[in-house]
Amino acid sequence: MPIVNTGKLRLQDYQGPSLEACEWGLFENDETIDDDTVTADLTEPSWSDYGRRTVGPMGASSLVGDRAQAVPDSMPSWHNTSGGDVEIFGWFLVDPADETLIAAVNIGSVTIPDGATYVLSPAITDTQE
Repeated sequence: MPIVNTGKLRLQDYQGPSLEACEWGLFENDETIDDDTVTADLTEPSWSDYGRRTVGPMGASSLVGDRAQAVPDSMPSWHNTSGGDVEIFGWFLVDPADETLIAAVNIGSVTIPDGATYVLSPAITDTQE
């Protein structure tokens, strides 16, 4: 059963409120993400100002490349105050109520220089990739 474009948008908008209490996080180990990855597989940074960021409200869905997509109203960011450069390999989305991993992406090695801010520009789509 194909889902038509208006249905894709509606389904995407339905999940927005469920995601608002979830949290974005970063990980610093070079983990291969697959269907069996869990939150405990990901090593979060340990610099003093690092912390997960609450998703908050999601924007209205739109069609991008024939897929429904939504982005958070506020993009999560992290300021490196560690005193040195830090390396991350990706980001994740987790439900903090029970640490259920919802999504994770290994983007490869990224260096966040000391004093710099890393801004994540995530999009939630209606497909699994």
